[in-house]
Amino acid sequence: MKKKEFKIILIILIIIIAFSSYPITKEILKNIEIKNEIANIENQINDLKSQNENLKLEIENLQNKNILELEAKAKLNLKKSGEEVMFIPQETTQENNKDTDIASKKERNDRDFFGKN
Repeated sequence: MKKKEFKIILIILIIIIAFSSYPITKEILKNIEIKNEIANIENQINDLKSQNENLKLEIENLQNKNILELEAKAKLNLKKSGEEVMFIPQETTQENNKDTDIASKKERNDRDFFGKN
């Protein structure tokens, strides 16, 4: 009988341990989730601080008349009286060259078809 009683007590202890470990395990998982959320929020805070610094620099730049003038010239094509604006054409790319080659071939084919020189 002693072995049987020992087995029953052992089974009861295992059941008690299992039931008592469930809330502990649940709390551990909850703590891990909270720590991950804190890390994500800290990353967001750092990103927002960086954006805030960039915006402060941009505000300082826009308050500087020289930089403001350069921005107006670059983006709005504004000029001071007495200044002249010059536009420099960009170099053609390979894609533009292909389009030109196709157009010239079509033109040659049209000339050949219609008998024009």
